[in-house]
Amino acid sequence: MKIKKRAIWAIVMPVASGLIFAGLSFLPEWRSVERAVYDAYLFLRPAAKEDKSILLLDVDDKAINEVGMWPWPRSIIADGLVSLREFEARYAVFDIEYVDRSAMGLDSDYLAKGLKTEFDLSFLDVKSGFTDIMNGLANRTLDLAGALQYSRDVLDYADYVNADLFGKVSGIAIDNDAQLGKAMRMMGSAYVTVNLQKETVPRLSEEGAELARSRFSLQGIEGGAKAKRWRDAWYTIPAVSAMAHGAGFTNVEVDKDGKRRRIALTAGIGDDIYPQLIMAPLLDRLGQPRLTIGRRKLSLDGLSEGPSKLSIPLDEDGFMLINWPKEKFGDMFGDRHISFLELYQLRQAEKQLATELAKLAANEAWQYIKEGNAAALALHEAWKGSEALRRQALDSGSDEDTLAFLAAKQEALTALGEFVDSDYGEQALAVLDADQKRAANQERGAAIRSVREELAQTISNLKITLGSISAARNRLAPKFKDAMCVIGWTSTATTDMGANPFHNEMVNVGTHAAVANTILQRSFLRESPRWLSALLALVLPFILIFSTKHLAPTTQNALGVGTAFFLFPASFILFFFSGYFLAPMAVGIAVLLSSISHSLLTFIITEREKSFLRKAFGTYLSGAVIDQIVADPGQLKLGGSKRWMTAMFTDVRGFSTISEKLDPESLVKLLNRYLTAMSDIILERHGTIDKYEGDAIIAFFGAPLDLPSHASACVGAAIMMKRREALLNAEVMAEGQSPTPLLTRIGINTGDMVVGNMGTEKKMDYTIMGNAVNLAARLEGVNKQYGSWILATDSSLSETGDEFLSRRLDRVRVVGINTPVQLREVVDFRAEADQKIISLIDRFHEALDIFEKREWDGAREAFRALNADYPEDGPTKKYLERCNDAEYIRKLSLPAWDGVFNLSEK
Repeated sequence: MKIKKRAIWAIVMPVASGLIFAGLSFLPEWRSVERAVYDAYLFLRPAAKEDKSILLLDVDDKAINEVGMWPWPRSIIADGLVSLREFEARYAVFDIEYVDRSAMGLDSDYLAKGLKTEFDLSFLDVKSGFTDIMNGLANRTLDLAGALQYSRDVLDYADYVNADLFGKVSGIAIDNDAQLGKAMRMMGSAYVTVNLQKETVPRLSEEGAELARSRFSLQGIEGGAKAKRWRDAWYTIPAVSAMAHGAGFTNVEVDKDGKRRRIALTAGIGDDIYPQLIMAPLLDRLGQPRLTIGRRKLSLDGLSEGPSKLSIPLDEDGFMLINWPKEKFGDMFGDRHISFLELYQLRQAEKQLATELAKLAANEAWQYIKEGNAAALALHEAWKGSEALRRQALDSGSDEDTLAFLAAKQEALTALGEFVDSDYGEQALAVLDADQKRAANQERGAAIRSVREELAQTISNLKITLGSISAARNRLAPKFKDAMCVIGWTSTATTDMGANPFHNEMVNVGTHAAVANTILQRSFLRESPRWLSALLALVLPFILIFSTKHLAPTTQNALGVGTAFFLFPASFILFFFSGYFLAPMAVGIAVLLSSISHSLLTFIITEREKSFLRKAFGTYLSGAVIDQIVADPGQLKLGGSKRWMTAMFTDVRGFSTISEKLDPESLVKLLNRYLTAMSDIILERHGTIDKYEGDAIIAFFGAPLDLPSHASACVGAAIMMKRREALLNAEVMAEGQSPTPLLTRIGINTGDMVVGNMGTEKKMDYTIMGNAVNLAARLEGVNKQYGSWILATDSSLSETGDEFLSRRLDRVRVVGINTPVQLREVVDFRAEADQKIISLIDRFHEALDIFEKREWDGAREAFRALNADYPEDGPTKKYLERCNDAEYIRKLSLPAWDGVFNLSEK
C-alpha cells in the first residue's frame, strides 16, 4: 500500500507542478518575471565591443542653449549636413521626423552682418569711381570726353551692383524644407523616418507615401509575409524624402514592463516591406544583400563586408534582441558623441569669416596704400566664389559641383591661411603709420589713424576666426570620416525617452546606435522559445524525482533545491558564453516545488521504516553507515551472504585480575570508558561492532555496506586503538580508576565470511561466522605467545599495500585451523613510524632470515644483539628463547619439519 501511494504521488506531483508552471510560462506577466532574470544576466555579461564607426550627433542641451528652442529652422540642420559631406561622413541617420512643412526662414545672420558689408563694399567701388572722375577733372588729367566715358562705366557698374544686391536681398528668404532636402542630396547618404501607425492617418497628399513605396521599400525580400503588418504611416514630406538616400521605420517594441529589449528589423504596410531606420544604412553598408525572413532568423546573403552570409537570430515573435551597452546614453560609445553645436558653431564661424573678409576688402586703408587692395579683394572673391559654388552644388545636386565647391573652399582657406601667416598685414599697417606721420594736417592724420585701427581689428578678427575654424575642422574631420552618424534630439527637454534593461530613462536615439552595434559586432543574443521552458518544466521534475527515488528525503530535498538553484548559474553560464537565454524561473520553481513536496511525502511514508532501521542497527554501526542504510534499506536482507571482509577480535590482558580488585560499580564504569574509546575508533573507520563479550570486542569491516579498503580500515583502527589506549591508561592511572594499565591484544584476519541478520523477525543479530572469523579470534590469543599486541595474517596486510609497517613472524597452524598462515605483527603507519622502530624491524627480519635457514648460532647471536638494544621487544625475546632451547632446536633441525609452527594454545 505504501509503495502504491508513493508511486502515485511520484507521478501526480511533478505533473501538477509542471503543468502549472508550463502554463505560467505562456502568460505575459510571467514573461516579465523571466525578463527580470534576463536583465540581471545581461548586466553580469560583458558588454559587446562598441563599433568605432557609430557616432551620435546630439542636439543636446549645449546646442539648445546657444541656438534656441527646438525645433530649429531646418536650414541649420542643412548646414550641418553640408559639413558632414565635407568631412566625408558615410551616413547621416535622422531620428528626427520631418512629416510637416515648415515656414519660410530668414538668414538673420546675413541680414544683420553680411548684407550691410556687401552694400558698403559695393557702393565703396561706385563712390571711388566718381571720386576718381572728379579728381581727374580737377587735376586736368582727364578731359570731358574721358570723364563722360568713365562715368558711363561707373553707371554700368552701379547697375550691376544694384542687380547683385537685389539677388542677395532676395536670398535672405530661405525655403527650409527645400534647403534640408538639397543638403541631404549633397550629403549623399542621408536617411529619414517612416513612422508606422496602427490606424489610418490623414495626410496632405499621397506623394510622400508614394515616394516611400517607390524609393525606400525593400525589394526582392523572401519570406516577407512573416513581417509584422501595420495599417499606415507618417511619411517624411516630399521636399525632404525625395532627396534622401533611404528611410526606415522608428517604431520599437516595448515589453510589458515598459523596457525596450527587442526590435523588429523589418515591417510592412500592405505589400511593402520597410527596414528599421538604422537597418537601412546597414544594408547599404553591407552591399544591399538579399534578405530572407525566416521563422527564427533574418538571413543576409551576398554581403560585401566580412563573410558573405549573416544570420541574425530573431525571437519567436520575429524581433531581434538588442545587446545594449551598459552605460547611460551620454557615456555609451565613449567619445563617439558630438554635439550638433560644434557643426553650428563651425558654420557661424564661416559666416563670420565672410563678414571679416568683406570688411577687409572694403577697408578705406587701400586708398592710402599704393599696392591697393588686390590681395584683400582676391581673398574676398575666393570665399565668395566658394559660397557661390556651395549654393550651386546644393541647387544642382551634382557630385561634380559638390567636389568643385569643396575644392574651392579648401583653396580659399589655404589662401587665407597663407595671408594670415604672411607679413602683408603688418606691411599695410606700417604704410599707414608712415602716412599718418607725413599727414599735412591733424585732421588727415586722425582719419588715417582711424582707418589703421579698423584694418588692425579686421586682421585680428580674421586670425581668430580662421583659428577657430581650423581647430574645429582638425578636431571634427577624423571623427566624422566614414562615420555612421545618428542624429537626434537628446536634450533634457526631449520627450523621446524610454527604458532599457539597465536604465529606467534612456534617450531613444541610443536604440538605433545599440541596434547597429549589435549587428556590426555580430554580438547577437538569443532567447529560448516559450514551449521549451514549458517542456522542461514538465519533464525535468520527473527526471529528478525518479533518478533520486532511492535517496533519503533530505538528500532528495537538497538535490531538488540544488537542481532548482543550479538552473540559474547553469543558464547564466550558457548565456554568458553563447548569448542564449534559457528562461530558468518556470523550470526552477517547478523542480523545486515537485522535489520538496515529493521528499516531504516520502519522509512521512518512510519515517517509520527508518526509525526501525536506526533502532535495529544503531547499537553496532557508525552513524554514517546507518545513514546510508536508511537511505537505501535494500542493502540489508534477512539471512546471510558470503563476503570477503576483515574481522577484528580484541581482549584486555589480565582483565580478570583487574576486576577482582575493583568493586562492581567502579568496574562497570572503567569498562564502559574503555569500550567507548575503542568502539568510537572502530565506528569512525566505518567498522561494524558485532558484540561485546566482557572486555572483548568483536568487530568487522566491509558489511553491511561495501568498503573496498576494509583491510586498511581495520588495521588502521587497531593502530589508533593502541594509541588511544596509551592516552586512556595515562588518564585512568592518574585518576586511580584502574589498578593496572589496560593493555589490549588484537587479532585481525581477512577472508570469506558469512554475514547477515541471524535469527527471527522479532529477535535477530547481525553477525559474522566462518573459518576466517575463527582465525581472527585465534590470532588475538596468539599474541600472548609472541609478546605482540596486534597480529594479522598476510592476507590482511597484502591488501593494504605499503601503508603499514609490519613485522614478519612464523607461518603457523592455530588450534582448529589446518591451513598454515603467515603471521605479521602490525607495528605502525609506515609514514609515521619512528626511525628506531624501523631499524628494529629491519634487524629483526635479518635475524629471522638466519633463523629460517636453521643457522642457529648465527641466529642466536643476532637475536642476542637485538635483545641487548631492545630489551622490551617481545618477539625478539621469543626467538632468543627458541635459540637457547636445545631440545626445541633439535626438533626444528629434523628433516621432517616443514617450517610451520603448530600453536597448541588458544
